Amino acid sequence: MEVVRQKFHLKLQPDYPKEMKMLDKLFRLKKSEKGQGMVEFALVFPMFIFICLFIIEVGWIAYNYISFDYTYRVASWEIRPNYDNESDAPRSLYHDEVETLIKNKLIENGLSTQGVRITGASISFSKKDENVVTINGYTDKSRKYYMEIKGDMTKEVPLITPVGKMFMGSSFPLTKKLDKLRLIESKAIK
Repeated sequence: MEVVRQKFHLKLQPDYPKEMKMLDKLFRLKKSEKGQGMVEFALVFPMFIFICLFIIEVGWIAYNYISFDYTYRVASWEIRPNYDNESDAPRSLYHDEVETLIKNKLIENGLSTQGVRITGASISFSKKDENVVTINGYTDKSRKYYMEIKGDMTKEVPLITPVGKMFMGSSFPLTKKLDKLRLIESKAIK
């Protein structure tokens, strides 16, 4: 009976052993993990590059923000325009004069002035006479000279990676508002 069944089976499906061999090869290929690492690499590598470029861009913006913040603060401390401390009304400075002073200080402190805009800049001087009373009742006078710096500073930070340009455009603006009142000189007067 078994022989009859095999003959019948061979008559109906004469290529069955070949099909079985092909199916075995397909199953073996499916179970094989050759190339799986390449596929995973192809999927993960672009994400890794994207994350690295994003970290570089954030670091670049943070560096520029910190250096801009530091240099504008130091510039506002170090500006020493010529003033006449004997006159009653020291000369105030506006716009271009102040912009030149601030940009020179930015350059001295290592920040490029490319993309830096300063608007509404002014430096004004004022003086204040004060009576200081000591313990023994002797009155002493002192005169204090103040300098007030006002203005708005903007720096356009150029972005360096395609990831930053894709999300934020070609540049990233940093803004600071200058508003410092500084004591320049204090001296005793009689």
